[in-house]
Amino acid sequence: MLLLLLPPFEHTRLQIVSSIVDPLKAFHLDKLSDEDCLSIFTRHALKARNFDGHLQFKEIGEKIVRRCNGLPMAAKAIGSLLRTVKYREWENIYESEIWNLPEEQCGIIPSLRLSYHHLPSCLKQCFAYCSIFPKDYEFKEEEMILLWRAEGFLQQKAKLRTKDLGKQYFEDLVLRLFFQKSSKDESRFVMHDLINDLAQVVAGEIFSKLKGDRHQFSNRTRHSSYIVGRFCTVKKFEAFNQVKSLRTFLPLQLSRYCRAFLANTVLVDLFPRFGYLRVLSLSGYATTELPDVFENFKYLCYLNFSDTDIKCLPDSLCTLYHLETVGDEEEQRKKTQNNEARCKKYFYLLTNVQQGSLWLIAYFSHSFN
Repeated sequence: MLLLLLPPFEHTRLQIVSSIVDPLKAFHLDKLSDEDCLSIFTRHALKARNFDGHLQFKEIGEKIVRRCNGLPMAAKAIGSLLRTVKYREWENIYESEIWNLPEEQCGIIPSLRLSYHHLPSCLKQCFAYCSIFPKDYEFKEEEMILLWRAEGFLQQKAKLRTKDLGKQYFEDLVLRLFFQKSSKDESRFVMHDLINDLAQVVAGEIFSKLKGDRHQFSNRTRHSSYIVGRFCTVKKFEAFNQVKSLRTFLPLQLSRYCRAFLANTVLVDLFPRFGYLRVLSLSGYATTELPDVFENFKYLCYLNFSDTDIKCLPDSLCTLYHLETVGDEEEQRKKTQNNEARCKKYFYLLTNVQQGSLWLIAYFSHSFN
């Protein structure tokens, strides 16, 4: 018999699993004591073990901890939120009506909804974008910032470069526990399952993941991802038939040791319809050449074909005036040298050299006519 230990915040969702999968039996772990919950809360809100050195927060803090109902994730989330606000906001957050919304309505605990509610609008957009990533998907900070930049989420501020702004956004989401360091690879980050659930709820139809049983996307879908399969044919992408203004086409690899194949008809017939794309990735596919259709992608900012078998780049690539980031093999980078004089804009060339685990940044100079 398999035993499933359920943390207190996973009760409802995993009860359903345990009722379906037999002979899986669930044993519920007790909720945290008030003392333990308070310790977690103060550690995140005040960087302290208790309220001894922060007596002005003690009364309102203990009220908020009781509302966490013994759930460790709730204490962490609301504590991380309160660390970013002034004392007078603690009372407002305690009295928020969000605490009274039924959890069963969307499966999200109130403290997480409060954390999202109090995010600045710029961070809400960046966080919602992360809903296209599956649970347990690990990502690098640089990878996420490049995607945000390509999507136009990083509105430049005075005296702050776009890349620096993206780093600030990322660090803010880490501080508020929306992202956390991976336990497997310290250079990568991951979202807690409950945070991922929250992202799905707030994302709506604008952000969508292509799944095996999904037959159609909404015509409102703008950003999409999917898990790369062994063979990807046109049939896999029928869900895109009604999508008119797709901005993100992002295949995701769960294993870098499995080569995938993409039907050429997808490149030739499907991609030219995506004239509003800003992010396009073919990373991980054993693709050998790209069709010369890039003149259709006038808004494309991010093109990733690292870890492919592409031998050369089509001429139309140099018509992409907004292109900023290109993922490519070092060998292919050299082959773009002949087209350098035709490129009209600076753009970054992001090269993933797998064997050496090396990332190279290069750029092509503006050509003078």
